[in-house]
Amino acid sequence: MAAGQSVEIPLGVPEGFTPVFIDPVGSGRYCVSGEVLDDMAATTTAYVAVVDADKRQVVWKSSIPFAHDHAGSEALRCVSDSNHSAYFVLTKEDTNSSESLDQGKLFLQKFSADGKLLKQQRVGVGFDEWAYLLDVTPAGVAVAGGISDTLQRGGKFSTFVARFDQDLSKRTDFAKLPTGAYWIDSEARLDGAYLLVGGQFLANGAVSPADKPYAVSKIDIGNSRYIRSTHLYPTDVDSATPAIEADGSAFYAALTSSELLVSAVDAAGHVTQHFSLKKPLCEIKALGVQGQTLSVFGKTCDKAAVDAIATIDLEQKTVGGIQRVSGDVREVRFEGNAWVGVAVDERAQHATFRRVAR
Repeated sequence: MAAGQSVEIPLGVPEGFTPVFIDPVGSGRYCVSGEVLDDMAATTTAYVAVVDADKRQVVWKSSIPFAHDHAGSEALRCVSDSNHSAYFVLTKEDTNSSESLDQGKLFLQKFSADGKLLKQQRVGVGFDEWAYLLDVTPAGVAVAGGISDTLQRGGKFSTFVARFDQDLSKRTDFAKLPTGAYWIDSEARLDGAYLLVGGQFLANGAVSPADKPYAVSKIDIGNSRYIRSTHLYPTDVDSATPAIEADGSAFYAALTSSELLVSAVDAAGHVTQHFSLKKPLCEIKALGVQGQTLSVFGKTCDKAAVDAIATIDLEQKTVGGIQRVSGDVREVRFEGNAWVGVAVDERAQHATFRRVAR
């Protein structure tokens, strides 16, 4: 795609749809995970839509039923096998509409190539569950996330990785580290036997304001141990957003009342860059890295804030420019020389998938 060229595909999802995540699934296809709010029933229902950006069409879309005794659900992630013969969707169901009584319960769903629901499987790893990664390989399906042993995320916290066969007929492996957990909006990759993860770390025990819960870690799953953790930002920053690269390095950005904080961590866990700039944006939604350029997608600081992309020159430690983006992009990610997102109109009546070349 040439710079500035865009693809826009109306998703045709129900009114009240909110996107949660966008997963590239190969061959120009993307799977959009989210939820649909039913105002009358005051519930949300998990929903997914698969789009083919090259053919500019919706391949299939589906709501996902939740257990009759649960209060609602949302789709968190969606992946496909290598030839798109099957799709796997990870959902979280809420057991109670009251936050003080609610437990999150994770479920895996397998869909056919044309969007027929074939099987649902409870992940079943703990009392209150959440997840930030879904991965599929010929060996099976993997889910990674966190557990709290008590309500309202009171701890004790654990990190888990659970693996299932592709038929979702049995769990083939399970690892649990009862030494804290990363929260639901963390960024993660599976690299063989290792989990690379960045986000807000929920520690067990007392946490002082001097601690820095926004961190990146490398975890040896098989031996249930942390190889390294690098803690970067305290709790009083806003929009702390990580980007985990394929080589194991990571980038991080966060906002204070006046500054944009930028950090880079190499694959060994060493901080190679850590600097601040006058903040060009007042909210961060996504980060993208190309060479020595960090792209930050977020909201401007105007009274009538709009979406925009700020580019940061990592060598010069300067803001290279700010490009405003039309529409209200609720969920977004960078992918190579493009960004993909889902824009939703003000009344959540229409959702549009967008892929825009930079």
